[in-house]
This record gives sequence, C-alpha cells and structure tokens, in this order.
Amino acid sequence: MLVEFRVTNFRSFKETQIFSLIAGSDRSLPENTIHSEALGKLRLNRSAVVYGANASGKSNLIAALEFVRRFVLNSVTRRTVRETREGESKALVPVVPFLLHQATREAPSEFELVFIQKDVRYQYGFQVDRQRVHKEWLIAFPHGQPQRWFERTLKEDGEYVWTFRSKQFRGEKQLITDVTRADALYLSVGSNFRLDQLIDVSRWFNRLRFYVPPTSLRAGMSITAARASRHPAFHQRVRELLTFADVGIVDFTVEEVVTEISPQRSLFPEDDRSSAQSRRYEVLLAHQGAPFEEPALLPLQEESRGTQQLFELAARLIDALDEGSLLIIDELDSSLHPILTRKLVEMFHDPQINQNNAQLIFNTHDVSLLDRTLFRRDQIWFTEKDRAGATQLYSLLEFSPRKEEALAKNYLQGRYGAIPFIEDLGEWWAADAETETTEIED
Repeated sequence: MLVEFRVTNFRSFKETQIFSLIAGSDRSLPENTIHSEALGKLRLNRSAVVYGANASGKSNLIAALEFVRRFVLNSVTRRTVRETREGESKALVPVVPFLLHQATREAPSEFELVFIQKDVRYQYGFQVDRQRVHKEWLIAFPHGQPQRWFERTLKEDGEYVWTFRSKQFRGEKQLITDVTRADALYLSVGSNFRLDQLIDVSRWFNRLRFYVPPTSLRAGMSITAARASRHPAFHQRVRELLTFADVGIVDFTVEEVVTEISPQRSLFPEDDRSSAQSRRYEVLLAHQGAPFEEPALLPLQEESRGTQQLFELAARLIDALDEGSLLIIDELDSSLHPILTRKLVEMFHDPQINQNNAQLIFNTHDVSLLDRTLFRRDQIWFTEKDRAGATQLYSLLEFSPRKEEALAKNYLQGRYGAIPFIEDLGEWWAADAETETTEIED
C-alpha cells in the first residue's frame, strides 16, 4: 500500500510536492479507508482522484511514479545509450528535470516513497540526474522502529560514501556495492543478486499497475487478450466485466497467431540460428442481436474507444484487486461513461470486492465524480501551475469545505483553483477574422 509520495525537480514539478494517501480525522465514508498495523492508529485511503487544467501536471504525477517503478526494476540491466559527438557511447538515465529554470536543469531529480509491504513500512528514495545516482536510501520500520538499511551519497570526487547502520540488514552488502554502477540503483542490483530483504521491497514496485489509454489500439497487442487466451478463469472474469458494463457484449474469443520470423543472414554459415517467433492476438467480441439469432462477432479494432479501453483495462483492474496492489490510471474517464467510471471507483471502495486492500489513483476531468457520497475530502487532489510554470499539488482539505458544499459547482467556479482561465473566444475569433481580412486587402 502506498502511504506517501514526494517528487522534486521532475518535469513540471520544481519544488518538492507531497502526495499522501493518509486519511484525515474525517469520519465520513469509513469504507473508503484501510487500517494497517504498520501505521498504528493511522488509516489509508483506498483511492485518490486528481483534478486540474490541461497541462497542469496531472499526468506528470503519474509519470513520476512510473519512472520510479521502471528505474527500480530495470536500472540493473537496462542502459539508455546515446552516441556523443565524439563518437563515444554514453549511458543516460531517462529522467527529465524541471527545464524552465536554469538552476534545476542540471540539478538531480528526487523521489521518495513511503509504502507498506508485508505489514512493514518502508521509506525509500533516491536522487538522480541523466548521468548518475547522487543519493539513495532505504529505511525499514518493523514494529514501528526505524532501521536505516543502507544509504549512498555521491562525493565531489565522483566516489560514493556507503553507510549500513542496521545489523538487521543482512547479506553480501559489500559485493553488491562493488558491482552497482553509478547509473543504477542499489535496490535494483541487490534484488537482482537475490538479496532476500531487497527482493521483498522491489516486489512492491513490481506489483504497481499502470494504465494510460492508447491513442489507437495496436492490432494483436492486447495484454488482456494474451491472458484470456491461456487462462479460462480469467477469460470468464473479463466476460463478466464486459457484461456488467452494459456495452452489448455477451462473450469474446481470442486466437493466438504465431508467425515465424526468419533470422538475419549470417556471414558464417556454420552458425545455427533458430527462427524467432512473433505473437499477436486476434480478438472477436460477440454482440447479441435479435432474439434467437446467433451473436455477431466484431473485431476489437472495430469497437468503440470506450469498449477498447475497458477491455484493455480489465487485466490491470483484476490484477490490482486480486493482489491488493496499486493501480494508477491516466484519464480514467477517457471514452468511458460517467456511470461506468463511478462504478469502477466504487469497486475499490467496497470491502467485499476489494478484500486485499488494493488502491486506485487516477486523474480526470469528470466533475460528476466530485461527490461527497463517493470521495472523502482527503481523497480529492488538484494540480495548478504557478507563474513560474511549476506544478503545485494540493488537497481539497486545504479549503475546509462544508459537508453540504456543492463540490463540482464550486470547482467549476474556481473556488479551489486548478481550472483553466480562458478568455472570451469570441474576441479571439473576431481578431483572427480581422487579421485575415487585412491580409486579403493587402
């Protein structure tokens, strides 16, 4: 479970911004909260929604979380390489700092997460720029007592100072230190070397689920289809979800198509190269037409964008609820009906469905969800850019809204900020038309 996330100097985030899932003292909607022994008397929210104008930084919050996940899981094995002007190869970390200020362009980005894994609270973070990790730390809180398992700090001479202060952190620490590259995380390397304690920590990142609606569905690349083709029980659950959503689908079929790819010709005939294989999945959705008629089968690519999104979202949704993991969605309302979007959110709030304490974070423009019967005040967040172009992240709690307050109405009126201030488009149209007339006369 995610407790808190801090991000500094990443994309539109300049100063440190804090995103928290800790529930406040408000007693409303208790079913929306989770209790964990690792937090004592504190409770966590099962979900959080983020509102804001276009380009205000909503998606950058998700991008920050996704970057952390990818870097933790892949920095040990993957290196982004770019050819320099001198012809040399140079590894680059795919991190983007805040570019609108000279001081932050060359400064490292910083990320820190507080999360719970196997009833133990962890605090993990790192600073990194395009070339190297500047700092990394991991603190565990078994039984509520802090244990600083490791810390690395980059010195001015380019060497690292390594600190291991807890006897409870065991294993070949020095060996892992020796093989950790400057552009890789110690957590990533340690889990790859099968250090049990770090494997447990990295598993939390491995179970994070992200979904960003594609601009177009690539034929045959469906994750949901791949799973459904191999697991009948999973196929059944997806079918039931589509039926529940009332999109007119009664079933679907998946055909796995395997294509042999001939290997590249070799200059050495004695090389024994086996052919590679490419797999794709053809999905046909069954629509029930007139009574007593056979269902009509339509390719997934011919379905509406909403149906395509729901089908692709199904795998992440089921995994998150089954595993009790965190699902993060960019624009949940994209192409989905507001009632369906609300029902998906309510699944995470329902303890009978969400028995493993999964969490949901998403951004949206759908103000119909700004409803006190759906969200607590501490579950609603906003993003807004300041005059320097930097994103400010804040909760509805900062405005202390009354219980009877019409949240959607007040949001659209600008009471909470995080909305676009658009001038009269009629003036723009008139000015544009006048300019065209002047050009024609000239």
